[in-house]
Amino acid sequence: MKMKFSYLKSVLIVSLLLSVCIKHTQAQLSFDRKDWGPVFITSPSFLNGIHKVSYDGDKTTPNKIPVVGLSQFVGYQFSHYFMMGLGVEFDYWTKPRNAFVPIYLDLRFNMLSHDFSPHWYLNIGYGSHWSIDSKTRSAHGINTNAYVLHGAKPGIMAETGLGVKANASYSNAIIITFTAKVQESAVKFWDPSTDTGGTQDKYIANKYQNNWYVFLGVKAGIVF
Repeated sequence: MKMKFSYLKSVLIVSLLLSVCIKHTQAQLSFDRKDWGPVFITSPSFLNGIHKVSYDGDKTTPNKIPVVGLSQFVGYQFSHYFMMGLGVEFDYWTKPRNAFVPIYLDLRFNMLSHDFSPHWYLNIGYGSHWSIDSKTRSAHGINTNAYVLHGAKPGIMAETGLGVKANASYSNAIIITFTAKVQESAVKFWDPSTDTGGTQDKYIANKYQNNWYVFLGVKAGIVF
């Protein structure tokens, strides 16, 4: 009888210790997340142009422009669910070699108050333009007399992304999103009707047409 009582006592003690350990482990796996305060987010992005842009009236050329970007968000977190701030980004268009520097209002929403949460953001601003290329390129590959230069002027920028935010500590997190961006700009093009017979005429744009450039890609963010 005494042996049986000792056995039950041991089982109860071990069960209690296991319960305490499990609760402690669960507490360690769930971070106490930041509710409010200043927030900084550094984000590289990789985008590629889609659809078409128009020039010379109703003519079109594919938008296949790759874009590499780096942005910085400076804002304030009002709750687990909402952040707002200002952002600046450097977008480098690799073909043609042009650069845009948008400055924008950045709104961010976490849909859950967990360590892993769906994350959505919306940016609206204006992209200033740094021209690097000045020479037109073929609009449709070889054997064409259509030459254009993409991204020829500054304009309005809008961007949105949907993905996931994963908390790594009290104030640090990683954000991965699928991103869509539109940039207002223009296509400069060479008008064949103004040809003077020179072999270099087609490389010098002499007209332009306003356009919206659409891009899709991915964006990663480090929150601190």
